[in-house]
Amino acid sequence: MSNKDIYINMKYIAYHGTNSIIEKFTLDYVGKSRDRFVFDKYGGGLYFIANKNDAFHYGNIVYTVILNGRFLNSNTKLKYEHKIILETLITSSPDYEITLLNWGENINKALKLAVSTYIEKKTFFEAIQIIESDFWNGYTKEFCNKMKDLNIDGFRIDKGKGFDYFVVYNPQTIQIISKDKKIIKNN
Repeated sequence: MSNKDIYINMKYIAYHGTNSIIEKFTLDYVGKSRDRFVFDKYGGGLYFIANKNDAFHYGNIVYTVILNGRFLNSNTKLKYEHKIILETLITSSPDYEITLLNWGENINKALKLAVSTYIEKKTFFEAIQIIESDFWNGYTKEFCNKMKDLNIDGFRIDKGKGFDYFVVYNPQTIQIISKDKKIIKNN
């Protein structure tokens, strides 16, 4: 199974709330969000939401975008065939040999043990989140670029009732359609 088999190209309308003017989405500010809850929960990436009204909770400006790329559903069950992607994420991280010492002194055995630990997770997204936390801490932009290199543009996180988040690793999949400002009424 190649990583081409784990996703399908998807196209979504989504929204990004902010107080900043954005001409083009880039990875320059990933990991620097003021909303630490979302970042801590879902990891690095550019965040979007499926409901425009909810996007205004994140700022007075809401960008409507089209996300067009290779997105996985966060509920994608982890399969043994995903092992090569997990190994690549680990061995591509900046200090992976030092981090692998947490699993043992022999790097090859430690890598096998680490991967087998992540394979036990329920979903592919959960395993990737933990690898990001364990191996890519402080290297959020580099992590996003590696995900893009692995042909994974992002994840759709299904929260139910139209409250979906999108974590985007590849800003080239984002097309800005419009920008709306929240009108604040003075009484």
